[in-house]
Amino acid sequence: MEIDEKGIKGLACRAADLWLNLELGRCRPDSNYHQVVEFLKQRFKAEEINPFLLTLGLLEMALIEDVLKNRPYLSEEEREKVIQDVVESLAENFPKIVDEMVPILDLLERKIGEFKELSRKYRSGGE
Repeated sequence: MEIDEKGIKGLACRAADLWLNLELGRCRPDSNYHQVVEFLKQRFKAEEINPFLLTLGLLEMALIEDVLKNRPYLSEEEREKVIQDVVESLAENFPKIVDEMVPILDLLERKIGEFKELSRKYRSGGE
């Protein structure tokens, strides 16, 4: 699976979205947060899972689902080849994806900081 620069940028946005939505899902009672985390711990054979592995695993699952969605006719061997191709391509390109994610997350961090500051002012009755 070939990923160009435009694809890297798109995957960075999607990866940030997937990871943030998973983290935000912690507070929802209908969330599958714990099941997803446990699945990814098994996938990566890890006791604990860090944000990089969470992001990589979520992106793998999403891309594999996308690729296989309209291909129910694939043999098991073909499916395994597609999955292997996605996993290898993501592993190869993940450093570039992370580099593209950093500015996105920096912007969100600033927006969150701004929200918190406005919240403090609001609670204290200020403008």
